[in-house]
Amino acid sequence: MSTNVVSRPREVLRMNDEIAGANRLKYSPYASRLAGTGNQTDYWDGKFKQERHIIVNFDVSADNFVGATLAEALTPTTTEFAQAHARPKEFAYNRTPLVVEIRLSNLQDTPLLNIKAGMIRRLDQEFDNLILTGGYGNAGLWELPESVELDSTAPTVIRNYSDISTLVALMFAQAQNCFGMEPPAIEVTLSVTPFVMGVLRTPILSLNMTGLTALKQAYEGITIETVPIGAGLPEHISMAVRPMINLHYGLLPELYSEEDTGHGLGTSLLFAFETAALELEDLGAYIYQKVQISE
Repeated sequence: MSTNVVSRPREVLRMNDEIAGANRLKYSPYASRLAGTGNQTDYWDGKFKQERHIIVNFDVSADNFVGATLAEALTPTTTEFAQAHARPKEFAYNRTPLVVEIRLSNLQDTPLLNIKAGMIRRLDQEFDNLILTGGYGNAGLWELPESVELDSTAPTVIRNYSDISTLVALMFAQAQNCFGMEPPAIEVTLSVTPFVMGVLRTPILSLNMTGLTALKQAYEGITIETVPIGAGLPEHISMAVRPMINLHYGLLPELYSEEDTGHGLGTSLLFAFETAALELEDLGAYIYQKVQISE
């Protein structure tokens, strides 16, 4: 059942400051990096209304982490996807609060702080996934009418750096057609999936450098990002034109409260965040092409 939750700033800050110091790598949301710090709008007003409450049970003694279960629980239903795609062909941010309750069992001597940090990291990843693929009334990045797919007939086969370089040149040509500017006047973030990044990191003997270095030299000022594993998008290369991509969000994932469920062997952790969405200001602000890595 939906309820209203009011944030408790001091307590929430204390708990999350503690988690931030935990011995676990932080996750930097990819969507935030696409938009950049100057192109983000924060709608947070200190409270939730009619949130979606999701419960996930996790046996700490089990070998597998809660990631797959959590991802499944947060995935919008088919109806919700249909609603997102049925929206008018214009940007609209649908702000939906999500409360995720993780019920931990068999804690025993397990350090709870690292578990909390791991949960925050995983929720950050799912937060990213929802922005990119859409859901809860928000269209995914590829569904926005301003997104341009270079060739929808078939993925581009990537065998080596030359194939990547050719595709990037086509993307710059497309951006030039849309905005009438040429490199380096066009400031872009080029994103590649991990497999493509592997090709870029391969040394090119004839150039005495890696493909990654060659690409940065060819396009002065270009920013190159790796799309996170599990982002929900197929193999691709994309180009985002700065500063024409904006991030709209309410609350990034954080721990809201925790409660001992008895005898020190169980704990209920309540995490909270809100859906977010990317906005493109003009046609061609985001250009992408699906790719296929040649064996």
